[in-house]
Formats: sequence, C-alpha cells, structure tokens
Amino acid sequence: MSENKFTPGPWGATKIPDRSHYVVHGGNDALPVADVRSETGHIRGPRGSVETFANARLIAAVPDLLREAEKAIAWFSKLTDLAG
Repeated sequence: MSENKFTPGPWGATKIPDRSHYVVHGGNDALPVADVRSETGHIRGPRGSVETFANARLIAAVPDLLREAEKAIAWFSKLTDLAG
C-alpha cells in the first residue's frame, strides 16, 4: 500500500458554536480537515442539522474505514494466494 498522505486519525466532528456548520478535525489540537455544510450552505431545521452532523461523522470515520479496508484487502489477498 502507498503511504497515506492525510492527517492521521482519530478524527472527530464538532459543531462550531454560533455557526451553522461542523468541522472535522484530527485530534484535540489539530487543524480542521473538513468544513461540513448542508446542500444550502447552512443547517436550518432539524433535518438539515441531523444530516449535516451525520455527514460530518461519516467523514470523521475515514481513517478507521481506510484501515479496515486495508485489512480486508490483505485478508482477501491471502485467500487468493492459497487458492492459486
């Protein structure tokens, strides 16, 4: 696998006080890695807020998802080697 070129995890999603968006950040003092907003650019109403926070949490899970995908690829590669 190639070397990862992104802010290492874990990432977290935080709502910015008095703002209408969430920021995904890497660790306690790390810089933001994503600014998550709704389609309209703000999160008015309960649905917009819930969907925007869900999107922020999904983005925050990327380092963990990548690690698990790499494990799955390695596992399937072993199966392929055994079947070959």
